[in-house]
Amino acid sequence: MVSFRSWRTTALVAAWFAASAGVWAWTVAYGTTTAQPTHLALADPAPIVDGIGITRPTLYLFMHPRCPCTRATVTQLQRVLASSGLDRSELPEVSVVATIPVGVAEDDDTWRQSETLRQAADLPNATVHYDEGGVRAQSFGAQASGSVALYAADGRLLFAGGVTVSRGHDGESLGAEQLRKQIQNPKEGAPVTAPALGCRLCRED
Repeated sequence: MVSFRSWRTTALVAAWFAASAGVWAWTVAYGTTTAQPTHLALADPAPIVDGIGITRPTLYLFMHPRCPCTRATVTQLQRVLASSGLDRSELPEVSVVATIPVGVAEDDDTWRQSETLRQAADLPNATVHYDEGGVRAQSFGAQASGSVALYAADGRLLFAGGVTVSRGHDGESLGAEQLRKQIQNPKEGAPVTAPALGCRLCRED
């Protein structure tokens, strides 16, 4: 006969396993959730922004300044650029597009000087553009924070997507490897794509 104590222990163990499985499933689902499925391609060729088109290889990083996941993207981009074997003059221009909600004050440093944004501004050849309402991101078709687009000097899209292995986790990934190859030796043909794993950008649409 099974004692009440044994039954209770069995029930507690079963509940613990069920809870652990639930947490694991949620973690996996969260880590692979994206607002930028690969079938939602970014603009090709690069759109003309503020009357200016692409004149040299340019890497765009679209980000939500407060997205905690994007920190991993910036860290991974630092590694990709540093490991490319190219010097600063050979690396692409880096355009950091920081989407800001409409109405945020110009002196609101929690949005315009977030830690992740300051980290992105330190990327080689980086220029930060504040994108109120996500108008610029929308013109490129970017929806997820951490979306990366590499364009050739003639405006052709070479790479579109993410560079992290999962949401908020840096480390070598297929996207990072493909981006590095396209920076080192751009290939003709369809652009390489990888899922961008991050929060939704601040867009008004």
